[in-house]
Amino acid sequence: MSPVYNTPEGRQLVKHILSECQPPIIPHDYQTDGIVVSLDGESLLVTMATGSGKSGYYSFLMHVMLAISRKPELALGGITFPENPAIIIVLPTKALQEDMRKSLSRAGLDAVVINGDTVKGGPTRRGKGSLWVECRKEHSMILISPEELLNPACRDLFDSKEFKARVCRLGIDEVHLIYTWGTRTNFRSSFKELGHIRARLPSYKGGFIPLIATSATIRDGRPKDAICQVLGLKPGDYHLLRRSNIRNDIQIITRELNGSLAGVLFPDFDWVLDSPDNTVLFCKTIGLGFRVAAYLWRKGQAKGISGLEKRVRLFNSLNATGYNEETLGFLDQDETASITVATDVLSVGWDSPSTRNAIVVGTPEDLDEFVQKIGRAGRDRTKVQSPRAFLYYTKASLATAKQLASRPDQSAAPHVPTDSDSGPTPMDISIARFLVAECKTENLNAQYNNPTIDPPCSCPTCAARAAPSMHRCQCSGPHCAPEILEALPKTKAGSGKARAKPGQGISKAMRELGSEKLCAVRYKIFEGEDSDANIFLPPTVFLPDDIINTLIDNIYSISTKDEMNSFHIRKFSLTAVKRYSHS
Repeated sequence: MSPVYNTPEGRQLVKHILSECQPPIIPHDYQTDGIVVSLDGESLLVTMATGSGKSGYYSFLMHVMLAISRKPELALGGITFPENPAIIIVLPTKALQEDMRKSLSRAGLDAVVINGDTVKGGPTRRGKGSLWVECRKEHSMILISPEELLNPACRDLFDSKEFKARVCRLGIDEVHLIYTWGTRTNFRSSFKELGHIRARLPSYKGGFIPLIATSATIRDGRPKDAICQVLGLKPGDYHLLRRSNIRNDIQIITRELNGSLAGVLFPDFDWVLDSPDNTVLFCKTIGLGFRVAAYLWRKGQAKGISGLEKRVRLFNSLNATGYNEETLGFLDQDETASITVATDVLSVGWDSPSTRNAIVVGTPEDLDEFVQKIGRAGRDRTKVQSPRAFLYYTKASLATAKQLASRPDQSAAPHVPTDSDSGPTPMDISIARFLVAECKTENLNAQYNNPTIDPPCSCPTCAARAAPSMHRCQCSGPHCAPEILEALPKTKAGSGKARAKPGQGISKAMRELGSEKLCAVRYKIFEGEDSDANIFLPPTVFLPDDIINTLIDNIYSISTKDEMNSFHIRKFSLTAVKRYSHS
C-alpha cells in the first residue's frame, strides 16, 4: 500500500498541526520521519542517542491524532483516528513512568500511570473508583509497567468495548530490555510476554496493532533478533529508524579499581566528595550501593562536610517511594553538588538536567547497560558543560574480557563472570570487546552499527545549536586522551614494607591477638549503637576489617585522637574504641 502521510503533503500537515499546539512544537526532521510512518499504520523501531527526543514519537503522534480526530477534514487518504484516541506505552521503571507522565502533562496531554503503587490507590486517588475502569474511557496516554499487563484487571480493560474502540497504538520504551532483562537473563520475564500482549489488542487492517518501540541501544545480531521475535516484527513489516547513539559531548573514562567491590573501603571515589558537580554512581546491587554510600558518608564526616543527608543519597527499590521521589527532586531541581548512589532502577529513561558525572561501579553485564547508564549525564547542555562517564572495572574483569574477546568463536563462548558482589554474573561479549578496545568511541560505533554521519536536521533548534563535533576522540584510550592519575594510597600493607624498628615488630601471634581484641571492640560498639538511623548496619560498618588491619600495622605510632581520626573511623565510634580497647 502506498504511503499517505509519509509524503511531502503528510509531513507538511504534521508540522502544521504541531505548530498550532500551545506552546507551539517544532519537531526534529527525524521525529517527523517516524511520526508519518506511524500515522500510515506501519510499526516503527527507533534507536538513537539518549536525550535526542525519543519521547516525541509518542507525544507528538498523539497531538496529531487528536487534531485529526477533532477535525476529520484534516485526514489524508481517508485514514482517520477514534474520537478519543489512546496509546498504551510500556515503561520498565516507576521513575521513568513518573518522569514521562510529568513530561506528557507539560505537553498538554492527559497521561496516567498504572503500576503496583497507583492501582492500590493513594492520596491522589482518594474518593475515585478503579483506575482500570477509569482508563476504559479516559486518558489518552496510558503508561504501564510490564507486570501490570499480566494483571487480570488489564485483561478486562483490553476486552472492554469502550477501550477497544479508542486504543490505536502500542508503545514500548527502552525496548532493548526485552533482550537484556527478558530473553538473556530472565530477570523480568514479563518482558518476554509483550508480544502476546500485542496480540490481545485490537487488530489493524487484518494484522497486529501498529507498534512504536524506542531505545538508545539496539545492537544488530542477537539483541535485535530477540526484540523482533518477541514482538512479532518480521523483515519488511516494520520501519527501522537508526541514528547514531554516540553522545560526542560525553567524555568516556575507564579506570581500574584499586580495591575490592566486596569490601567496605572505596578510596577510588574519594574525589567525588570534593567535586562541585552532581554525580550519580550506579551499583549493580543494593548491598554494594549501601556500602559505597556508607563509605562516602564516613569519609564526609571525617572531612567535616555538612548536610550529608542531602549530599549523599541512596536510590533503590527498597526505599520508600517518598524518599526516592525526594531524591529525584534534588537531582532535577537542585543544581548544587550532590551524590546519588543508585541501582539499575535509575539507569533508563530518567533525565537529570544538572548531572555531570555518571559513574558505573564494576563491569556491567553488557554494553547496553553501560550506554544507558552514562546517558543520564549532561542532558541539558545549557546547564552542564563537558559531561563525563566513568567505568570502574576490576583487574579480574579485564582479564576475563581479554580471554573472552580472544576466543576464535566468540558467539559460542561460555559466559564468564563479570564484577559483582552477589556471585558470578555473565559477561557478554559486547562489554568484553569494549573493555579491551583501545578507542572506546570507535568500538561503540562498530558494535551499534552507527551511521558515519546522521542526516542533518533542518529544524531551527539544530540549526542554532549544532551537535558537538569530534575532531579528536576524548575517550581515555591510549591514543585518544589517556589519563595520568596519581596512585592511590594502598589500604593494605604490601610485600615491600620497611623492616620494623627494634622493639616495634608485630609477630603473627600479636597480630592474631590484636585482631581478636579489636573484633571484640567492634561488636561492643555494634551492640551499643541504638540509633534508629543505624539499626540495620552490620558490625563491619562501625569498624571495618581493613581499618582493623591498618590499626594493628600502625599500633606503635598511634597515641592521640587526631591520629585515630586519620583512619576515618565513624566519629560516634571513636570514643567507644578508646573506651573498650582498655577493657
